[in-house]
Amino acid sequence: MDADDLTRRAFMKSLAASAAVAGFLGGTGAAAAGPAGAPAAGAITAGTGRRIAIREHHGAPAIMIGDQALPAIAYMTYLPHRGQYEDFAGAGYGVYSVACYFGDRGINSTSGIKPFRPGLWVGPGDYDFSAVDEDLARVVGAQPNALVILRVNLDVPQWWESRHPGELSVSADGGTLRQSFSSAVWRDEAGQALVALIRHIAASPYADNLIAYHLGAGQTEEWMYHGNRDRLPDYSEPHQRAFRSWLRRTYGSDAALRAAWHDPAVSLPTATVPDAAARTGDSARLFRDPDSEQQVIDYYRFHSYAAADAVVHFCRTVKKEVGDSALAGAFYGYIFETTHVDVGQHALHHILTSPYVEFLASPSSYIRRQPGNDWPYFSLTDSVKLHGKLWMSEADTRTHLTVGLSIAAPEVNPTGSVPGPYDTALWHGPDDPRITMSLLRNNLARAITNGAGLWWFDMWGGWYDDPEMMAFMAKARDLVAESLTADRRSTADVAVFADEASMAHFGYSRNHNQQFLYGQRLELGSMGTPYNIFHFQDLPDERTHDYSLYVFLNTVKVDRDLRRVVQRLRDRGKSFVWGHGAGWFGYGDTPGAGGVTDLTGVEMTTTEQAARLRVTTVESASAALAGIAPGTTFGTTSAVGAPLIHPTGGNGEVLATVEGTSTPGVVRVAHRLGGHSTYSVAPRMPPRLLRNAAKEAGAHVYVDSDDVVYASRRFVALHATSDGPRTIHLPSVAEVVTDAFARSRSPIARHTDRVTIECRQHETYLLRLEP
Repeated sequence: MDADDLTRRAFMKSLAASAAVAGFLGGTGAAAAGPAGAPAAGAITAGTGRRIAIREHHGAPAIMIGDQALPAIAYMTYLPHRGQYEDFAGAGYGVYSVACYFGDRGINSTSGIKPFRPGLWVGPGDYDFSAVDEDLARVVGAQPNALVILRVNLDVPQWWESRHPGELSVSADGGTLRQSFSSAVWRDEAGQALVALIRHIAASPYADNLIAYHLGAGQTEEWMYHGNRDRLPDYSEPHQRAFRSWLRRTYGSDAALRAAWHDPAVSLPTATVPDAAARTGDSARLFRDPDSEQQVIDYYRFHSYAAADAVVHFCRTVKKEVGDSALAGAFYGYIFETTHVDVGQHALHHILTSPYVEFLASPSSYIRRQPGNDWPYFSLTDSVKLHGKLWMSEADTRTHLTVGLSIAAPEVNPTGSVPGPYDTALWHGPDDPRITMSLLRNNLARAITNGAGLWWFDMWGGWYDDPEMMAFMAKARDLVAESLTADRRSTADVAVFADEASMAHFGYSRNHNQQFLYGQRLELGSMGTPYNIFHFQDLPDERTHDYSLYVFLNTVKVDRDLRRVVQRLRDRGKSFVWGHGAGWFGYGDTPGAGGVTDLTGVEMTTTEQAARLRVTTVESASAALAGIAPGTTFGTTSAVGAPLIHPTGGNGEVLATVEGTSTPGVVRVAHRLGGHSTYSVAPRMPPRLLRNAAKEAGAHVYVDSDDVVYASRRFVALHATSDGPRTIHLPSVAEVVTDAFARSRSPIARHTDRVTIECRQHETYLLRLEP
């Protein structure tokens, strides 16, 4: 052991004996502390026989054990032998995520990564749970009262594939890709293995430690189809049968199916998954044509449904076995991160309406994972909360201590000790420890202000092996616990909506949605005020009707009921921002510009050309363009197919034209009863344009700068894009404002609705507001 390690261990020993070690439920650093690994005074374990559930707590969902809220902050590593369990126990952590695997291959079927741990499903009805027991023993050895989320990868072992070749996912080229999500045999036999695992745990010394089962399958355990857009799954017989069953539930009769598909020969017993040529379609067109491509539209709706339904199936299996003694959840709902329809992540609504799925999770987005940017989640997280489920963030933030897998664990690296795919820049953190700390603070601040849980994901181990980081981890645990004692409701006045049902109506290219969904989050995150993000199908819910500004990103399929809701909101003086093509489908029998005009209130037309969605702002004194120089361009240079759906300019104020033309590209229309609608053919609408729209709509804006802001009623966070002072405008007067990351609670302001702080570029600040 070298001198640095001795220093770190001495630090951790002192930390374990400090007041930072709190009870797992409730309390913060003021709780009595004990030695590393010992429960704090008043700690409650899951084994007391109390019910474990997700319930609303102070305005947001929380893990409740009995009537007490559990701070949903945890630690996880893929490589337990390199983990920092003792360090996190010393920092007061009571919750840990532990991974186990049914199969004998790595989690990524493309990269060739090797298994992290031995598989437990060794033969028909034959299981070896020794690796699970060993890893649980390691955690409980560090923290005897640990509360464990067991992450279970349901992908099949190789012997199962040999035994059931007809149950495997089949790609367009005829190759196989592990199990089909639609395989009844897989669902049944993997379900039996899952029950065997649950019963083994229940009979083990760790029965009282388990609080949740986190179920995974598919590419990287995230319910994405293996092979997805590269190999076009799934042509297996189980998938074909499941597609026909879905069609039967959807259409009910051959006559209805034939009318929808415009095919007099098709029938419910003979309908098939469309071939590869039909699925890839005409790249020159922006949308699928329902008259000739309804089969493909239906298939892609089903394709995502099949993955989501597998999630529901296995969560149901867990809940039927454990009742209210443990939770069930999964990764799913990646509409913003995986915009391609072949991935299978566009049926979140099916999961949201299931009582068996209690929590959902994702990492932070991989879009520009750099300081100065928001790191949003993958999904419609406020709809997750709206449906009473908990969102968990997998904080796999690389640190200055992160090294490539060829160094950390060559035994699992696909290229051994030779640098390979897990040694690229994606797998390295910042060089500057200060930036590491700022990014970790940003991860924490986003979770606290959004009512989300998180686990620190120490993938290869050793990423947090530093006294300063571990001191922060103790502080983070305390802040999460503190947040559970305060009003956790969001203060956002901006609501953003995205639509899963629309995804199957776009052509095969993902360029349009990649920019309006994946890319636009960067600008939304930098508009100086927080936003909530919802599923379009939740717009009728009255709980979504109190916002000032509504932003609709990809809502091209809008039925009459949703149009009526939009009209009611318009009549209440609400304001809207509409993305390209909003309302194209769902107005009358024929898709077209008339549907866009009806929905947005902006007079529309089309130009039959490949849409180049890039615009240039005009010279204007409009408040909508305040602070934006004439000639500013934004959008994308990627072609997205014809038609270009653009305003005529006849009933509104032209703010920008399509680049290189006089064609109106961004138009703003005032509503008769107050509020306004802004339609943009271009994605990546800049933060200033969005902030101006929010201000005009009456939304509260915290800072008049392109900084990242998160806010709840108790906390306000700012991630600074540059050096200099920032005046943060609060929505109401706070009696006391303190620095939540500071050691003391000395006030930095009193009785005020604005706070000025001197910011350092790329630093994250968290203010505590005390009424």
